Amino acid sequence: MVTQTKNNSNRQRDLLPMILLLLLGFALRVWRLDAIALRGDEGFTMIVWLESLRDVLGPMAGTEPHPPVAVLSIFGWTRLVGETEFAARYLSVLAGTVTIAALYGMGRQLLDRQTGVLAAFLWAINPYQIWFAQDLRSNALWIAFSAVATLALLRVLRSPRRAGMWVLYAIMMALGLYTFYLELFVLAAHNLFALFEIIKRRLRLHTWVIVQAGIGALLAPWFLQPRLYSGGYSPTAGPVNLPWTFQAFVFGETLPAPLQSMPQQPELGGLAAWLAIGLIAAGLIIIWRYQERSTALFVTLYALLPVALLAAVEWISRSGYYRPRYAASSTPGWVLILALGIITASRQIDRHGLKRMVTGAAVIGITLICMLGLWDYYLVPAYAKAPPWRDLMEAFDAQVYPGDLIIRNYPDQSFEYYYHGEADVVLLPADPEVDPIPELENLADQYETIWFVPQPSVWDSDQVVGGWLNDHRQMVSEQFAGSFHLQQFAAYEASPDEVINPINVRFGDFVTLVGCRMTPIDVGSLHPGDTITIELFWQPEQQTDIDLTVFMHLIGPPQADGSPLWTAGDHPPQYGRSSTTAWPVETLLRDPYLLVIPESAPAGTYTVTVGFYDPASGERVEDVSPGDGLIGPGALRLFEVVLEPEP
Repeated sequence: MVTQTKNNSNRQRDLLPMILLLLLGFALRVWRLDAIALRGDEGFTMIVWLESLRDVLGPMAGTEPHPPVAVLSIFGWTRLVGETEFAARYLSVLAGTVTIAALYGMGRQLLDRQTGVLAAFLWAINPYQIWFAQDLRSNALWIAFSAVATLALLRVLRSPRRAGMWVLYAIMMALGLYTFYLELFVLAAHNLFALFEIIKRRLRLHTWVIVQAGIGALLAPWFLQPRLYSGGYSPTAGPVNLPWTFQAFVFGETLPAPLQSMPQQPELGGLAAWLAIGLIAAGLIIIWRYQERSTALFVTLYALLPVALLAAVEWISRSGYYRPRYAASSTPGWVLILALGIITASRQIDRHGLKRMVTGAAVIGITLICMLGLWDYYLVPAYAKAPPWRDLMEAFDAQVYPGDLIIRNYPDQSFEYYYHGEADVVLLPADPEVDPIPELENLADQYETIWFVPQPSVWDSDQVVGGWLNDHRQMVSEQFAGSFHLQQFAAYEASPDEVINPINVRFGDFVTLVGCRMTPIDVGSLHPGDTITIELFWQPEQQTDIDLTVFMHLIGPPQADGSPLWTAGDHPPQYGRSSTTAWPVETLLRDPYLLVIPESAPAGTYTVTVGFYDPASGERVEDVSPGDGLIGPGALRLFEVVLEPEP
């Protein structure tokens, strides 16, 4: 009876910290879950995995390096909860939270409850794991399967007669391998450790052989397919970078620049990388010095062998196979080294009264660095995992007409997830090995307005598309939507159907203003700092004796000096390409102007006016007919702008 009461008391004592850690980890993983748009791989998941399931599990199986559970789990989850960013990423949140409990269990198995609590805490706040837990890929699920399998392994090796735990281990390990092929590296670590335990404790080898055979039988239906080994998969990672790996696994990849390790510089490492190397090295030394050999061997193999095997594959192949996340299922081992090292060190120096100081300093130091990484990850746009796709789509919604064409020069399926407009969209170059110029010439003949979203990448490394557009088309507008560079091109000569707002006002006897078109389309609700692009459509009637300049003015409430002029966009037609002394007669010319609304402009109604003047004398062309829209000598009212206060 006393023993039963004591066991119940121990369970209750374990329950509270475990619940608090799960709540902490869950909160950090669910907070701002959909604040950042989908990155490229997530977009690929939504577009390719969910819409071409048969292809991913069929013809693409040899080129897409993800086994069926990775694909089917996300496919089934999104069919159940929906395809919004929040709903789709929630599966990773749950998987990441489950792994917190697995870390607690492993810490307890290896040493005691305190170690389990610390391991679970370090995992709960780890920026690298939170990144995975907010990512619409299979990494968090893979790590969860692997961690539960590892926990089952620790328990079953201490109680070999527990048949149910053997079954759990085999199933979880098979699920891990069905989620990511490189779980094979963790399986290798398990086998080496199990063989050590079998020899040391004289356990029955045949039981382990049967379990491994069972795992093989579960894997055989998929892994024995010849097409998996002849599909031509091309790796997209890079060379071995161990400093980057240490920093990523311990502190994440979103640290401030002075601390950050750069993936492009494998021979170097930031301060955080070398601090992580020091912590892991110190932890291993302490564990090997003061803990049981089996415990030390387990965490060493679990943490380091998968990374070593991944590095060996890259060193042998020289094909770009190395990326820290490809060994992500070994990251619980890194956290266990930290937890075991801290707890063991604190107990060894307890006789000097420094236990709390050492434990507190280590935990607080790691926590503070992790918090820096989380701050950047959550709140600093420069560290966002994806560009601001929503900002780009807002710009398209406000400016792109159904008959326009959008060209992008980098294949990112996230674009397809977010874009729902009516304009046509093409990828150029469609193949980086094929010259895109012939297709560009063909498209330029078909579309009057082309929007281009240039992105620097190896896909269009020489920026051939942007260069051709700049050489052969008129740039109508250039702007930024978040971090996206957005350019609008059109032919110098226009067609009548582009005239959205007809005007038909004649200036003197030399030109007719046929109409105009505004970008954004809705100029009735703008804010200080916004930019308006106005395309004027001129039909020259004859050439003039002197070069005239077009004025484009934003007129509003009087300023402090009494002037109603807030901004101007004066220049000769087509920035001088079509001088009024030489422009082609009876040709419809497109003439773009930019008006940037000053940040200091107050709310109210403004008027955009246009006209001609002699730049030498400043005299305006006052002969404008019909003159109903004039608000001053030679100043034709184009449209009104309603400026709202800054939100």
